[in-house]
Amino acid sequence: MTNTAEPNASSIWRCCAQSRARQSGSENSTKDTIMMLLCYLAFWSFLIGFSALLLKGAIDSDVNHTLLWAFYVIGLLFVSFVTGAIKIGTDAVEKVKIAERQAATIAKMRIELEP
Repeated sequence: MTNTAEPNASSIWRCCAQSRARQSGSENSTKDTIMMLLCYLAFWSFLIGFSALLLKGAIDSDVNHTLLWAFYVIGLLFVSFVTGAIKIGTDAVEKVKIAERQAATIAKMRIELEP
């Protein structure tokens, strides 16, 4: 008599894949995965290139390192612009959610008031 309680390897992998899909909400397609990898590659390439520019600027500039201070100010401006854009975007999303909740409440009140 065979032991039916012991699962085979394919059923274990299928179970793991299903549980991963349930945990993540949806599986990424190959196109999405490649796009994410390319974004990370571009981001890290930019960081390495910018670091090389900073190093070259530190080596070539005068004692005060004027170029490095200029890069620092540009970086602060960039961070402040990104922070402002995120703040504006989240405020707009919150306003839309509040408006939808208010519209749903008004519609519910109208249904309750109708004879």
